[in-house]
Amino acid sequence: MKARKPPKSRPKALHHKSEDEKHRFWTHLKSATPVILLISAATLIATQFGWLTGLGSSSLDLFLKITEPAAPKYVWLIAITDRDYEKLFKRTSPLNGRVLARVIQVTAKGQPSVIGVDVNTSKSKIVFAPELLKSPASNPGEPAVPWPPIIWAQNAKQEGDELRPQPVLDGVDPQPLTALGFFLRDANDRVVRRYRRMIPTTEGEKASLPWALVKVFCSREPHAGDPALADVRKRISDPASQREEWPLILGFSQTRHLNTRVIPAEDLLAQENSPGWVTNSPIKDQIALIGGVFSESADQYDTNVGQFFGVELIAQAIEAELQMKTVRPLNEVFMLLVDICGGFILVVWRFFAPAWLGFTLRALAVPLLAVGSSWFVFLSAAHWANFAPVLLGVLLHECYDHWREYRELRTRAEGHS
Repeated sequence: MKARKPPKSRPKALHHKSEDEKHRFWTHLKSATPVILLISAATLIATQFGWLTGLGSSSLDLFLKITEPAAPKYVWLIAITDRDYEKLFKRTSPLNGRVLARVIQVTAKGQPSVIGVDVNTSKSKIVFAPELLKSPASNPGEPAVPWPPIIWAQNAKQEGDELRPQPVLDGVDPQPLTALGFFLRDANDRVVRRYRRMIPTTEGEKASLPWALVKVFCSREPHAGDPALADVRKRISDPASQREEWPLILGFSQTRHLNTRVIPAEDLLAQENSPGWVTNSPIKDQIALIGGVFSESADQYDTNVGQFFGVELIAQAIEAELQMKTVRPLNEVFMLLVDICGGFILVVWRFFAPAWLGFTLRALAVPLLAVGSSWFVFLSAAHWANFAPVLLGVLLHECYDHWREYRELRTRAEGHS
């Protein structure tokens, strides 16, 4: 039996080459680390001071135009149109309280899960009695149709750096359920792109009207057990979701909400004595949102896809929340970690593909990595500018290393000549 030959020892040249490669890798990693950390920290500071807001807004506008919007699914608009404003309200603002009360009563008869009223009622005295709301088909002695919760849009005045909520109905005590029903415009171009779920005021934090309606809607049957809204209910129960952040609304519909799921106020009042409206209305178990869409309304906003009435924006925000199409709130720590990881990916990539072809591929990959990091952190590509600086910095550092190695090799060659 032949004795097994001992394994051949590794050639010294290969061994030295491997050790040299390891040394070069750790040297490059060590020199690149301060660059990655410094640029990541600088990007984080720039984000906190809003210096990258303009780039982010432009990117958001572009991606919103090529992204499928949130189609109306949960919200019905009870719209006060130009015809309603002229015929029912005699072109007078604030709107006539008695007529508005009838609109609310008939809406409630349709048995929506919750009603939102986005109408200026600061000088209106609306008087209606819940006990009068009965089904026209009810026999004597049968119980009245139960009223759904009603949440009124509340305005607020700017007092210095604070917001002071204003009364909703004059002379009504106690005040009804309210939530803040306005949107703040971006400082750089006065365009609405985002909204707060919770808004700090002189009376403490108050919920915005979209967020308040979403919370009530998800808590009522049959939606309290709807598996399609399970993730939304988790978000509602998470205290972090109510921080003072500005989740971006990804669901701005370019065709506007008015093209679908809308009932003009006059058409609604025509159903006042209809038994079918009580038993099988289209707004049953939905969110009914009452508001003005007439041309003389002062409640209009510019957005990145056109002009919208305030009630339309509220509907858009509700649909975005319920369909999980809002951008995650900014998480600085998570963003910083992903930013640093992206930089180190390019560093390791260089070690395995140091040739110029590898450098070209890395340069082409920078925008893809920036956009991918933005989607991973925010579920939107709008924040690519937060991740691009460190990736570009790593490439510039690589160019500097190439130039330094070239100078060293040239110096050695000149020394041997």
